[in-house]
Amino acid sequence: MVFNEFVEFRYVDWVSVIIYGKLPTNYAEQIVTLGVHLIITGALAIIFTFLILEITSQRLWFKRIVYALIVGLLTHAIPVLFRIPHLTLTPLTTTLTDYVGGIIWGLTLAYAINWITKRYRINTPHQ
Repeated sequence: MVFNEFVEFRYVDWVSVIIYGKLPTNYAEQIVTLGVHLIITGALAIIFTFLILEITSQRLWFKRIVYALIVGLLTHAIPVLFRIPHLTLTPLTTTLTDYVGGIIWGLTLAYAINWITKRYRINTPHQ
């Protein structure tokens, strides 16, 4: 598979090292870590949604990209600061794909927030 040759660490690997202290070795560990990863990204989306309601919903696309880049920076900086094995040295290809994935996630979330706001006619402050 071309993707596995390009990226050294997957999101599942990152969460697995945080939870278990090692890379996943079987499907059960991969399923658990994928579930935890989805919970973490959902929590980050909820945090962004509440922040944007407090700040303003103008230029949502730009703010979402900046938020995704900040979250990406923190997810790469925290393992380095705490010297977490397997995650302190991240190859360039993995870092690039993480940031591209984060930006795509951010734009998708911004689109979803816009769609939900318009679909259900939700009034947000500072519109």
